[in-house]
Amino acid sequence: MNERELASGAATAAPMNRMIQRFRRWLRRQCANDQYLADATDLADLERRMRLLERSSVGPTFQTFNH
Repeated sequence: MNERELASGAATAAPMNRMIQRFRRWLRRQCANDQYLADATDLADLERRMRLLERSSVGPTFQTFNH
């Protein structure tokens, strides 16, 4: 390999490394709810966690239509 081949290889590796670093940062930035769901041990635990999140969401728990 000569110096030009090494330089071109380094030039193409730098953007790839930056892209991989950005992807890893994106994976780490999961919101708390996503992380909570990801920590489920099995399907039943996941469903239980989803129900808890739905019930604790902001907003009215029920809606009436008689104004």
